[in-house]
Amino acid sequence: MLKKIDSIIGVFLILLSMFLLREAMSFPKSHIGLSPGSFPTFALVGIIILSLALIVRDFVNGGSKIFVRFTKKELKILLFSLGSFLIFILTLNYLGFLYSLINLIFLISLLAGYKPWYKALLFSVIICLVSYYIFSRIFLVSFLRPSLPIPFPF
Repeated sequence: MLKKIDSIIGVFLILLSMFLLREAMSFPKSHIGLSPGSFPTFALVGIIILSLALIVRDFVNGGSKIFVRFTKKELKILLFSLGSFLIFILTLNYLGFLYSLINLIFLISLLAGYKPWYKALLFSVIICLVSYYIFSRIFLVSFLRPSLPIPFPF
C-alpha cells in the first residue's frame, strides 16, 4: 500500500501540466479575441494549483490511507473512456475539432447510460454545435477544421 499516493499523483500532474503549459504557450497569439492557447493555459494553471493543494493535504494528513482497487466494471469504464479520448486525439487532424468532439461526447454519453443511441447522438450534436457557435462566434476562437473532404457546417 502506497502511503503517499496523493503526493505522487500531484507531482505527476504538475509535471504533465508544466509540459502541456509549455505547449499551450507556443500556440499562435491572436490579435482579436482569445488566442487558441488561452483556455488550456487557464485550465493547466488551475490543475497545477489543485495538485499543489493535493500534495499539501497529503503531507498534512500524514499520507493516504486508502489504496484504490477497481472492480471489473469500473476498469471497463476506465478503459472505454481512455479509448474514447484516444479516438478523439487520433481523429482530430482528419475530422477536425467539431466532428471529433461530437464523436467523443457521443461515446461518453453512451458510457454514462444515455439511451437510446440516437438520443445520445442528438445530444452530442446539439451540445457541440452550441459550444462551437459560442466559442467561434462570440469568443472568436478558431478551431481545427477537417482535412478530409467532408462537409463543414460553418
